[in-house]
Amino acid sequence: MTDDEEAPAPERRSRLTSLFTPDAEAELSDPKLRERMRTLDATERKIGFGAAGIVLAAVLLIIPFVLHGSKQTVAKPPKGHCFFPFHAVGSSCVQNFPPSHFVLPFALLLAIGAVLALAVWRSMRALTIFMGLFAGIAGFRYSPIIFICGMGYAVWLLVRSWRLQRYGVKDSKSVRKIAVERAEVRKEERRTARQTGATPRPTGKPAPTPSKRYTAPKSKPRRK
Repeated sequence: MTDDEEAPAPERRSRLTSLFTPDAEAELSDPKLRERMRTLDATERKIGFGAAGIVLAAVLLIIPFVLHGSKQTVAKPPKGHCFFPFHAVGSSCVQNFPPSHFVLPFALLLAIGAVLALAVWRSMRALTIFMGLFAGIAGFRYSPIIFICGMGYAVWLLVRSWRLQRYGVKDSKSVRKIAVERAEVRKEERRTARQTGATPRPTGKPAPTPSKRYTAPKSKPRRK
């Protein structure tokens, strides 16, 4: 007779639940899981290099504006005059942007794209997510491509990091499978607890204990 057959039913059930119950402290204490949380896998790096390349390519499109500046033209208002900072040119209102207006955004986005590529190459998950979000925020005004690419990549990494911390896997198919198994285990625990009258094992955080430093004010005696 094996050890599992000799072990009582509650012990076997506890072994089963320990495999599928989310325990953040136990998971994060695993060296392999900590390493996976800190680094990028092959798929994430491949997509990261693509995202960094798109960001850098979009930054290069700003070079003509850095060299020659740009103009923004609008139709003249009904009253026949242009408001600052526009000035009248023929029948239109024109605002000139000098090349110096684009130097700072160009340098900032170029540095962000370079650091993002370096973070992906070094497989640094936290820095990659931060630079992706930063690229999306910085490129919101000047380039929709940079915004969509940087923000989308960073959010995708955040979702995969959350799955890895909670379930130990990243792909949605494995997450659904583990979630269903955990739900079945919890359902079995509640059913067994109702049958035996035992208290089911708590799945959330323990209730906070009252602070010893705080003392409730004494209530005044009621007047007769």
